Amino acid sequence: MRTTFSLLISCILTTVLTVFSLIAQAEDVHSGAIMELKNAPALTVSVRSANAALQAADATISKISEPTLKLYTGVLRLYLSKNGPLGGFDLDKPIGLIIDPQYGAAAVFPVQNWETIQKNLSKEGTLTSLEDNRFKFSKDEGEVYLLLQDNWLAVSMDSGSAILKAIPQPCLDSIEQLSKIYLVGAAVNSSRMTTQQLNDLLHALQSQLEEGLSLEGTLSDVFKKQIQSITDSISQSLKRFQKDRLTFMMGLNFDPQFGFKLDVALCTDPNTETAKQFSQYKSSTTHLAGFYNPNGAAALSVSSQGRLAIFNNQQETFKILQDEINKQIEKKYTDEQKINELKRFVNALTAIVAKTFSDSNNETAITVYAQPDSGATVVAAVFCKDAKEIENMLFDFIKNEILSGSRTMFSCYNGSKRNAAIVNDVKIHTLTFTLSKEDKNYELWRKLLNSDDVVIAFGFGKNIVCVSVGADSLNLLKAALEKNGPAQESPIFQYNVQYGTLARFIEAYNLMTETDAEQFAKFKKTMGKQFNAPCQKTSVLFVEQTPSVCTIRYQEEIPFDVVKFVTKYMKLGD
Repeated sequence: MRTTFSLLISCILTTVLTVFSLIAQAEDVHSGAIMELKNAPALTVSVRSANAALQAADATISKISEPTLKLYTGVLRLYLSKNGPLGGFDLDKPIGLIIDPQYGAAAVFPVQNWETIQKNLSKEGTLTSLEDNRFKFSKDEGEVYLLLQDNWLAVSMDSGSAILKAIPQPCLDSIEQLSKIYLVGAAVNSSRMTTQQLNDLLHALQSQLEEGLSLEGTLSDVFKKQIQSITDSISQSLKRFQKDRLTFMMGLNFDPQFGFKLDVALCTDPNTETAKQFSQYKSSTTHLAGFYNPNGAAALSVSSQGRLAIFNNQQETFKILQDEINKQIEKKYTDEQKINELKRFVNALTAIVAKTFSDSNNETAITVYAQPDSGATVVAAVFCKDAKEIENMLFDFIKNEILSGSRTMFSCYNGSKRNAAIVNDVKIHTLTFTLSKEDKNYELWRKLLNSDDVVIAFGFGKNIVCVSVGADSLNLLKAALEKNGPAQESPIFQYNVQYGTLARFIEAYNLMTETDAEQFAKFKKTMGKQFNAPCQKTSVLFVEQTPSVCTIRYQEEIPFDVVKFVTKYMKLGD
């Protein structure tokens, strides 16, 4: 038989997991609501209340049409009822978790009737009174320590924890304030942690990311280099973050009409060095509305300064990529002339791409179109200082290769067309070549593009370089340029994914193993009509500033369709 206390802990964990997977109920977050946590614990986690979480879970269960899941919320309500084994707690006040080098670590629960809690605990084990409203609860070989203060019960494994001698008011305040902003939220106050602790955490996350997203071959070193670059950039900022009392916040809110909103924010005083760094992002503008197209299967837009550390040490990154591709060329071909020719092409193309990004003002957009009946096309654009110079580099390379007797480049040149179109002062050139049936990846590329001919469209304006590759590259590039509007204020980062379009594209072209195809077919059958329903997700990263706080915030919208997707997928594994 499980003890009442273990049921209590299971109840809290189940509630939190239910809220994170079925999600929450709350108002929208406003920049003015971000709290200051100068004296708060290093880590605070809070759930608005048991009742709020259960109500939100029930509402979400109804939205995703999974009534059987209400069994779990029903059981929780039974245990938490007045006469239940977990009775005595206040179901309308926040539940919190506190971890701090000075205060200690404890779970904090709101108390409505301490006598009922004492009675229930005494039934399951031994409750010993210590002093100053401190208690020890023992069961078998395990024990925990309790502190009752101002209708709050703190529970800890450590008898000497400072938090159990008297719950510091900043701890209770942080739980209350966090619950006003998010139904489920967490706040990390970096000023209460040592630099070494933060660095250790950061590098642990880096290792987990590299293991979880392990890549082989060409992209492995490039990926690791970028992750290391980001880690180094963040590490260099940790001391400043501590001095500036940076607070990291994450929370989950519920929108009954749309779905859920995941909110991640870095907050600091507007007069700090960190705030000055944030402020440079606030002036971000974008010209790339036409390229960031929500109707694409996937779209990404990154405006000024938005790349942050991702392209740090970019020359070295491009060099790694260039070397890896050259290694693959050497493995694949034996003809020395062919090898040298392809290497020259790779080296020149790498130099052109590196030049584009080195001169870029960091405004970049990419859209992927993937239709089952017409194949895939990628359209991308980068704003840079002098696109004409980059255009000249490309055509000088082509001319020099032809004069050197390159058969491959001569064949490509015969399939090219200069000034195929001019849209909004952007000249578009096309390059067409035919897929080789001897290539081992021929069938895959044929399926993806729905054609034997690959058309690459290049566009060069005064300060823009754009490219499109795929079945309908010229038309889609022209359409993007026609829709491209004037500069406007925008989020630093935003993306959009049409899951249904991608799923249908993958199915249409059999882009999966036989086992995956069987699982996919089963999933599609389980989803029924929902499989073909539009499923869209958007995400934005932006900066907000008020007189009291400067915040860089990432917001993710999670539609009910995504929750349905996850719920159905989990059932497949049962």
